[in-house]
Amino acid sequence: TMKEDAVWKGERAIGNLGAGIFDLGNFKGKYDNYYYLGENAEREPSGDILIKDATLSTCEYLFEDHDHYSITASRVKLFPVEDITKKELADSAKYNVWAYNCTFWIGSVPVLWLPVLYKGNEENGFGWQIQAGEDSNWGYYIRTKKTVTLTKYPEIKASLLADYFSDRGPGAGLKFKMRTEK
Repeated sequence: TMKEDAVWKGERAIGNLGAGIFDLGNFKGKYDNYYYLGENAEREPSGDILIKDATLSTCEYLFEDHDHYSITASRVKLFPVEDITKKELADSAKYNVWAYNCTFWIGSVPVLWLPVLYKGNEENGFGWQIQAGEDSNWGYYIRTKKTVTLTKYPEIKASLLADYFSDRGPGAGLKFKMRTEK
């Protein structure tokens, strides 16, 4: 079922309605706030969508081949959100996203490579924070942080930190936060 905030454009969809398996061919799709392009895509019985040789962005010009920024990935897997109260797929086009072998591009310039990216449906962006600057103690630096929610209650979040400082070298670490009602 296609929802209001979901769009799929393609030349064909070949599959089995009963089994829920489809070959979507050359893929253009918009789910939630993200635009996706791919050489080939498949829908699995679980509702997962696997996009091969994918490009994704929140830039609306991606479909016109004039995106300002994007992420390319060898494959992207979209997992539909499950309504845990009903033990069924939620009635929306919201997906959790896993992307593999990713390169972040600004225009036609590759900026950052990452082996894997994850975006939960409730996160803005991919949960990444990137900060760059210059400090008299550290020199030039780039600090990155990726945060994921491990559990909703008690709310436990884990952050992976990876930094580089020109005067001090690399730094890495983990940070955990737990929040309860009181």
